Amino acid sequence: MQEAYYTLPEKLTEVVKKSPNKIALQIKKTEGYERHTYQDLYNNAKSVAQSLVVLGIQKNDRVAIVLENRPEWVFIYFGILFAGAIAVPLDTQATPDDLKYFFQDSEDKVVFTSLKFKSLVCTTTQTIKTLQNIVLLDADKLGKLAERILSFPDFLANPVKLSENIKILPNDIASILYTSGTTGKPKGVMLTHENFIEYPISAGLYRWCV
Repeated sequence: MQEAYYTLPEKLTEVVKKSPNKIALQIKKTEGYERHTYQDLYNNAKSVAQSLVVLGIQKNDRVAIVLENRPEWVFIYFGILFAGAIAVPLDTQATPDDLKYFFQDSEDKVVFTSLKFKSLVCTTTQTIKTLQNIVLLDADKLGKLAERILSFPDFLANPVKLSENIKILPNDIASILYTSGTTGKPKGVMLTHENFIEYPISAGLYRWCV
C-alpha cells in the first residue's frame, strides 16, 4: 500500500489525529518521568514554527540545533519543519573548529541551544554573518540576554498564525546532516521529507512519527 503522506509535518499531523493521547516522548527526571503525548508534540512544534516566522524565518532558511537529548529537541526539530525551514542538527561533541565550519557551511539564521552549550555556540558563531538569533533554553524570560540572544520563553512570547502559503513538498529539503569527516572535511548531506518517509530506519528521526 502506498504511503499517503509525504512530508514529516503531514505525517505527524496524521498521527496526532489518530492517537493524540499516546505517549510520544518521555524523559526521566528526579521526581519521575516527564511524558509528552503526540498532541503535546504537535502543539509545541507549532508554537516553535509560529515564533520562527516572527523572527523572519522563511521557507528553506536553515536553522541549527545544538542541544542535549531532551524533549525540546524534538519540539524544535518539527517546529523548524512546520515553518518550511531546514533543520540542521549538530553534534554537541563536535570540536569548536568543526562547529564553526558547520555554521559557516549551512548559513544558519537561527541556532537553538541551551545554557550548557551557550559558551561554545556563542564563540563559534561570532563571525557567522547569516546568523540573526541564538535561542537559549534554560534561561529565564529576561528579554534579550545579549545581542542576538533570546531566551526560549521570550522566543515563544509572540506567536502568530502560520500562513497557509507555506507549502511544504515531498522533495523539499528537511534536514542537513553532517558526516564525521574522517577522510576530509565533513559533508552536509541533504535529506528530503520523502527520504525520511521512504527510509525510516536509516533516517532515525522518523521514529517519532510512527
